[in-house]
Amino acid sequence: MKTFFKTLFPSLILILTPLPAFVAYADGPDGPDGGDEETKTVIIKGTVLDAYSKQPLTGAAIALSDKSGGAIADFNGDFSIRYKGEFPVSLEVTFLGYSTSTVTLQNADSPVKVFLEEDGQKIDEVLVVGYAKTV
Repeated sequence: MKTFFKTLFPSLILILTPLPAFVAYADGPDGPDGGDEETKTVIIKGTVLDAYSKQPLTGAAIALSDKSGGAIADFNGDFSIRYKGEFPVSLEVTFLGYSTSTVTLQNADSPVKVFLEEDGQKIDEVLVVGYAKTV
């Protein structure tokens, strides 16, 4: 039983973590660098960490404030977003059980570190529903 939880629990957390339903449109209709010649595409990179333990927050959602793109943090909490627009730009970072954080970037010259603090509200219970179909 102990082995079952050791192998299943990390997968269960990723399954139960709600991922935002947004679509990233980083490239315009003319391709990644088409259209307006004055505005070039840059890559915004960063890491999402727990403010207390400094551990990466896998699955944290990062969205641009202008809704032009977004990303999900990987296993190490790292993310990258293609952005074609004017600076400053704001990133909204969310994760289940943590307070939402908004970070304003003046440029994309260096990676940004975002620290999320745990939300004071606790989840009382989780309901998992499974369906099976026999053939």
